[in-house]
Amino acid sequence: MGKKLFGKLWNGALGRNEVRQKYKGGVALVNMDKKQYGQASGTHWICLVDGHYYDPLLPNGKEMDIEQGDNEQNCGQRCLAFALLYLQDPDMAKLV
Repeated sequence: MGKKLFGKLWNGALGRNEVRQKYKGGVALVNMDKKQYGQASGTHWICLVDGHYYDPLLPNGKEMDIEQGDNEQNCGQRCLAFALLYLQDPDMAKLV
């Protein structure tokens, strides 16, 4: 889905140990687990977009609120939505 949404800006869905070598400054979802043997175990996703970091489980935005509840498992979707908003209006996205 990331490739469809972001085209050439898409840097992929990466394990945290792949960010330094594969993130080129566009949009990437990063799993907080390391990717091992070509597989990520998939615990929690954060987003990098134009070098800006977004984690739905940490305080963000103007109100410094946490977007995702502990019992929710939609961090990847939240990250894609944040990246879309950020690319349209970075100042607005920073309020989220």
